[in-house]
Amino acid sequence: MRVTVQIRVEGAASGSFTVPLHAIDRPCGQVQDVGLSFGEAKSLLGELQKALVRQQLELYLAERRTCPHCSEPRAIKGYHPLRFRTAFGDIALRSPRWHRCRCEQSREATFCPLTQLLTVHTSPELAYLEAKWAAQVSFASVRALLQEVLPIEQGLHQETIRQHVMATAERLEAQLGLEQFAYDGGSQREIEASPEPPAPITVGLDGGYVRGRERLPGANGCFEVIAGKSIPEEGEAKVFAFVHRVDRKPKRRLRAVLESQGILPRQHITFLCDGGDTVRELGAFVHPRSEHILDWFHVAMRIEQLLQTTRGLQGPEREELLKDIERVKWFLWHGNVFR
Repeated sequence: MRVTVQIRVEGAASGSFTVPLHAIDRPCGQVQDVGLSFGEAKSLLGELQKALVRQQLELYLAERRTCPHCSEPRAIKGYHPLRFRTAFGDIALRSPRWHRCRCEQSREATFCPLTQLLTVHTSPELAYLEAKWAAQVSFASVRALLQEVLPIEQGLHQETIRQHVMATAERLEAQLGLEQFAYDGGSQREIEASPEPPAPITVGLDGGYVRGRERLPGANGCFEVIAGKSIPEEGEAKVFAFVHRVDRKPKRRLRAVLESQGILPRQHITFLCDGGDTVRELGAFVHPRSEHILDWFHVAMRIEQLLQTTRGLQGPEREELLKDIERVKWFLWHGNVFR
């Protein structure tokens, strides 16, 4: 059996026409012959992507070839090669350079029209997959995974993926906005006039130390990582993390997570943490209606450390101190902070 896959292009600059993409010719005598194979699927996707991109760019150039002032076609100075990376294969393009019309007021005599459209040479879909998978596995594993399931060329290097991920991170960091000491919901009148808030949101914060690759003189070679999870009663939970003393916008990052969940000025937020200075200061002044609660596990762990220290004492005051510490634990569990 032979199957020929074609696409019909309508509304193109040269009129409607049909483009052959791929031909599948094989018997169907075994179970592995049923349906598309990995190689055929990747080849079909790659050819479809090339045909689609080239027809789109051809129409884009045809619409901008004429001068907007006198409607005369611009003269072509030449072409230069352009490579556009997509999730369905790299596409080699011929980027033209046009002469500007005499009626155009510009200092540049020539320009490349594709640079106005292809501001980056990597498609957003490919950048999204690289950034998402690189957050979970190594760059080398991302390269192997992309080449396994998508028509990505074998020339893709893990250093290229790292550079793409870093460029995506820098772009998102620039869109984050400036760091602020406090974030309010506006005036009291604006807060009262805001819509009725949904169910409360619970944000858990915790910190931990990770041993780094480099160890500076006089340091232990560790750095602190703060991680958190924002859990609304209705909707999807979101996680975030950053390196303390390296991230310059920790509060802005936490506020962006809450804003992405549609937080309102009158909505209640509960912050849970272990009482450490770094995590306690992170949630302060982030939202006007927030409640800060110490995690009981960490409170009980501190009390247990005091108990272990007291058990090692010698003297008549040992038993009295143990009773006082147990009373402190009981008072804290029942919310009697005063006693």
